[in-house]
Formats: sequence, structure tokens, C-alpha cells
Amino acid sequence: MEKTTFIDERIKALLGRCVFLRIDTDEQPEISRRMNVEGLPDIRFVTPDGKVVKLLRSYQDAESFAEELGRFLQSLAR
Repeated sequence: MEKTTFIDERIKALLGRCVFLRIDTDEQPEISRRMNVEGLPDIRFVTPDGKVVKLLRSYQDAESFAEELGRFLQSLAR
């Protein structure tokens, strides 16, 4: 996704509207265990109060990721 999805201009614009964290699971194994990361990618949409509202555990092309992220951001605006 680094070389495909995240370079898409739509994705860059959407990610500019939220906090986006990348965690190196090799460098931070404790975080991986605490978060029950089962494989990569592991993308979580989390509300400001810490609730995980969406979990994506498979490759997302730019189109599908833009849809998911756009829906999440719209839900926060309500």
C-alpha cells in the first residue's frame, strides 16, 4: 500500500484531515501484541475517544480505501 494506495492524491488529501500513525511491528512488538495485530496490513479507524470503529486487514487499493476513509471522516462530522 505504501507504493500504491498511499501515493494517490485522493488518499493524501483524506489523510491530511486526520491523524495517521504507522507503527513498525518489528520495532514495536509490544504494541502489536496489545493491539492483537494478526497480520499486515492492519488499518484501524479510531474515533477521538479511542473507539475502533473499522478494522481493515487486507490490501486496499486507492479507490476502496478512499471510500472507507471518506465514510469514516463523514461519520465524525455528524
